[in-house]
Amino acid sequence: MSIDIPRDEDGHISTGCLSHCEYLRNEYGEDGFVKVENLNCPCLFLISGDDPSFENEQHLQEIYNKLSAVGKQDLVEVLRYPKAGHLLEPPYSPLCSMTYLHVEQLLASESSSRQTLYLNYGGQPKPHAEAQEQSWKAILQYFHKHLRCEKTKIGNIGSRL
Repeated sequence: MSIDIPRDEDGHISTGCLSHCEYLRNEYGEDGFVKVENLNCPCLFLISGDDPSFENEQHLQEIYNKLSAVGKQDLVEVLRYPKAGHLLEPPYSPLCSMTYLHVEQLLASESSSRQTLYLNYGGQPKPHAEAQEQSWKAILQYFHKHLRCEKTKIGNIGSRL
């Protein structure tokens, strides 16, 4: 399958970058997505508001709608970081606002060519750094709440968070 990517005269992507979801839908259709309606455990979603590579709010709404249809909407907990970019990593990690990947593209001539796709991850340095600190604490609290086991008759067999 060929993906048409708008480029300027220098070959750079001109109207923004291809989103992950756009790529998945082009490649796999709806089968490229996890069947969230089968979910049976709590999930924490971190939503970055300045992430042009992923339609966070749209996909969160899709997930919520699918879970609501089967009565599992209470399994979702959401934390939003309006000015954070795509990669919310552990605190003090540098902001990675862009990356690239090489893809093989099938041309009309049936020959294959390699193209570089640049993915814009967005984010503003200070708010992104703050989001990484806040989200890391929230993730650890979430793990303690949902993964921590008390000692049983046969000893502590759970997580040691």
